[in-house]
Amino acid sequence: MPNKYFRTISALLLSAILGSFASAANAEEKTIQILAPWEGEGKMFQIGTETIQFVGTFEGVMYMDKSKNELSTAFFICPATQDINTTTGKTSASGYCYIVAQRGKVFAKFTCKGEAVGSCDGTMTITGGTDGLEGIKGSGPMHVRTAIGAVAANVNSGEIVRAAKGLVVWPKMKITLPKAKKK
Repeated sequence: MPNKYFRTISALLLSAILGSFASAANAEEKTIQILAPWEGEGKMFQIGTETIQFVGTFEGVMYMDKSKNELSTAFFICPATQDINTTTGKTSASGYCYIVAQRGKVFAKFTCKGEAVGSCDGTMTITGGTDGLEGIKGSGPMHVRTAIGAVAANVNSGEIVRAAKGLVVWPKMKITLPKAKKK
């Protein structure tokens, strides 16, 4: 998806989502549930005798409940790394996400751990926003499930190219929007 197209659609969709919250006279905390199918691609590197690391990006669409009379959606992109223990299957991941809105950008970070490849549970925290979204806050638990789409290995360099698909769920994401600034 071209970057310009992604930014335009993201701005329109996130603006609609955040607009329903911004109408309150005072900053108000809302708890919402978010479901987000995603696709990821990147590279995997062997970084130890029992550890491989994924370095890449995940992007997809967030579907948010608790909106008024319609399903709200937004696009997201997250650069991330994930370490996988090849002996135990345990995983740990961290990364950053952003969403572009008409009023500004929203930034978040996440960390998660899993007991098996394909599963990672953790927390996402909104770290800030720009322009009309300056002061946005929020956090909540997240559950990531992964189905590996394609794996290709380059035997000469040890580099592995990976494409994956999955689902992330935020069952109780708490979001507080700043007061709308008067013009």
